[in-house]
Order: sequence, then C-alpha cells, then structure tokens
Amino acid sequence: MPIILRRFFFYLVYNRETALYKLHYIDVNGSTKSNGFTANDGTELTNHGISNVSGYVEESSDPTKLNLWNFTDDGYVLVDASGNVKGADGNVDISKLGKQEFIEGMGDNNDHDQYVYLKHAVEEITPETSDSDIPKDPSNPTNSSVDKNTLSKTFTHTIYYKANTTDGATLKDATTQIVVIDTQLQIV
Repeated sequence: MPIILRRFFFYLVYNRETALYKLHYIDVNGSTKSNGFTANDGTELTNHGISNVSGYVEESSDPTKLNLWNFTDDGYVLVDASGNVKGADGNVDISKLGKQEFIEGMGDNNDHDQYVYLKHAVEEITPETSDSDIPKDPSNPTNSSVDKNTLSKTFTHTIYYKANTTDGATLKDATTQIVVIDTQLQIV
C-alpha cells in the first residue's frame, strides 16, 4: 500500500496591536497652585492639542512627526505637566512631550494622556525696554502691544520771584524744577 503524503499549510495572521493617547494643553492662568494640576484646574486649549497620537504596542511615538505647539511664541510659560512628561527626578522634561512607549490597553481610559499646564507669560515693559523686546499685538503682529513712550512723562515747573506783581522787579533768578515719572507695565 502506497503512502500518501499530504502537505498542510497553516497561515498565522498576526495583527499588531495599536494604542493611542492624547496630548492636552491646559491654561491654568489664575490658579494659585504651582504644581499638582489636573485638567479641572484650567481651560483646555483644544485648538492646540493632539487628539490621536497612535502607534504599535511596544514602539514609541515620535514627537518630530506630531507638529507640537510652540506655546512660548503665543505668550505662555510651562508651569507643570503630567507624570509621563517628567523625568526620574520628578521635574518636567519637555523632551518627553509627545514621546512615550505605546502599551497594551493604552487609550482605553485616557490614563496615559499627556497634560501640559501653562500660564500666561508676564512681560515687564519700562521706558528702557528695547522695541524688539516688546510683545506684538496678536490681532496686528506688525504693531507693538504697548507704546513705551507713554510710560514716561516729564513735567517742568518754573518759579519766578517777583515783587508784588508778575511785572514787578525780579527778586531772585527763576528756579526750574523738573519731575520725571517713569512707570512700568506688566503684560500678561
């Protein structure tokens, strides 16, 4: 009896699991906190966040492909971030923004989302501030938001010493007093 050999082929289809997270920018200006922020402490800047950072499990996201927002150009300063944007020392490490390893189940309950907490930068303007250091008006970027010449006023007062009337004999040389008032302005 002849032996019949049959070949069987089995194909195993492997679909790589994907994961995702979101990147949130939260404006916490007005909050008295300096750390330990949550999303409820401010207003989400939804026009700058990234709602779908996705990739394959066990790979890392590439921040150079995410078009991250340069918030300092829009007058914000970084005050805190979620734990997955911090280094081992607990301090914010901005190089971790948009970069983390995708893990199984990521994205199911938003616990791997990245949060960046921002406050408005404060610019102090004095009459000596150079024009290039004065913030521009966001609605008209060609104009400065402040005319620094309005921050300094000079008042001159002259005292004349006359006998009995304004046309009377001069009793003493006139005295001129000059008062200069310089102010400063903080732009938030």
